[in-house]
Order: sequence, then structure tokens, then C-alpha cells
Amino acid sequence: MNVVFVIGAARSGTKFLRDVIGASPYAAVVPYDVNYVWRGGNEGFPDDALPAAASAQVRQRIAAELCRQAKYGAGKSLLIEKTVSNCLRIPFLEQVFPEAKYIHLLRDGRDVVESAYRMWREKPDWTYLLRKARTFPLADYRYAAWYLANVASRVFRRRSGVRIWGPRYPGIDADLAARPLIEVCARQWAVCVESARRDLVALPPERVLTVGYEMLVRDLDVVGRIASFAGIHDAAPVLATYRNTVRRDIRSGWELLPESERRAVLEIISPQLSALGYPNPRDSISGLQRPA
Repeated sequence: MNVVFVIGAARSGTKFLRDVIGASPYAAVVPYDVNYVWRGGNEGFPDDALPAAASAQVRQRIAAELCRQAKYGAGKSLLIEKTVSNCLRIPFLEQVFPEAKYIHLLRDGRDVVESAYRMWREKPDWTYLLRKARTFPLADYRYAAWYLANVASRVFRRRSGVRIWGPRYPGIDADLAARPLIEVCARQWAVCVESARRDLVALPPERVLTVGYEMLVRDLDVVGRIASFAGIHDAAPVLATYRNTVRRDIRSGWELLPESERRAVLEIISPQLSALGYPNPRDSISGLQRPA
């Protein structure tokens, strides 16, 4: 089975990239983030960085459920999956799909943190949540119960957002108890990026493609390289979908955050920004540049 994982921190553009690749008629796409599939049997584990061990039964169950969700079958030769929590558990993914390819999508952490900060505090989209809940197999009732309780916390707690949104990195519960939410968002991005980069560099280079979001949204050639990497020989549907859906006018809300929050975020994410080649922002808050 030809499997491609789109790896990226939440709010990095992974859904856009998944849907662009999934425009190929040969691609079967898992339509939602399916953290519950990956955590089946590990519901009690405190975070999403699952141990790098999976029994044959677990591997078979995950593979079968992903194929069911994606409607993988006749005429489909490529499976696309993009659950954002996978950033934290690539060695576990390797246990299930040892020949998989990975597209690592990286986006400026300042933009990601600001966007994630809004998502944590947004009211539930009940239509989407109920649609997704219908995909939960009965065997995953324990995760479903956690998921629904997490969403319900928006309604019954004073803070408008979920108790936890996005990848549960190791230590997130302690951080939520001790840190402002904006700092938790910063830690979430930094840990996801650091974990994925560390684990992907250990894989054969021909199985990993790293893509910058800023280049993806303005360079059609990048899409062609992605299609080739994924094994898509007729890229025309992929390129057409990209042209019809790409948005180059998305404005970051980073500069709208209070200066104190921007400084707190930069204290956390500056090492990762520098490692990714973004200009080091430590000496400046306003007028920060993006990569050319």
C-alpha cells in the first residue's frame, strides 16, 4: 500500500495540502483527523506521543480503519492521512506503515500560534463535530467519551474554548494549569515541530519531503514536486485543485496580539524559528519579516 502522511502542527495548512493531493483520482483520503484511530488501546496514555511499539493486532486494526475511513479500494493506489497529532509519534506510525512517505509542512510559528490561539477559544462547530462523531467505531467508545467531554467543557466552563485543542504534547496538562493559554499554544507548536524534525531526519531521505507553507501557497512548482514525490503521475487534477483553492491573501493576526503576548511567545519559539531559517525575531517585535 502506498501511504503518504502529511505531517504538520495544527494550523500549518495540512488540511489544504491533504485536499490538494487528494484531488488525484487515484488517492483515497481520510477525511478527518482521526486521533482516536491511532490511540485505540492507548486511551489512558496521558498524551499523543505514543510509545514506539504496536502489536500486530493494533497495526492491523489501524490499517483497516484508515482504509475504511478513506474508502480505499478499487481504482485507488494512494492513501493520504494528515492527523496533526502524528507530529508527536512518527516512530509509532513507522510500526504500522514501515514504507510510508512523509510530507512535512512547516509554517511560520508566529502565524500558527496566533491562529491556534483563536481556535482554542472558538465556540464549537456542532455540525462538524456531529458529522465527525459518526465516524467513530463502537470499539473506540472510550476515546469518543473523552472527545465529547472535552468539547462539552466549552459549554460548562467559564473559558469559552475546549479543555484541550490540537495535539496533546507531553506535559500539556501541567502547562495548562500553570501557564497562560498563549504560551501553551507556543509550546504546542514548538514541541510538534521539534518532535517531527527529530524523528523524520532518522528516516531514509527518499521517504521525506519538507515543504514550507509560505512557498507552497505561492509557487506552483512546489505542488508539482509534491505530486511527483507522492507517486502521482498525472498531476493535472492536483494542480487544478490547487489553482482553484489556494489563498495568498491570508493576513496574519500576529501583529494584532498585545506586545506582552508576542514577547512571551517569542521566548518559547525563537529557537525553532531560527532552526527553520526564519529571521531571528528576538531583537524586534513589530515589523517582523517573513522569509523571501
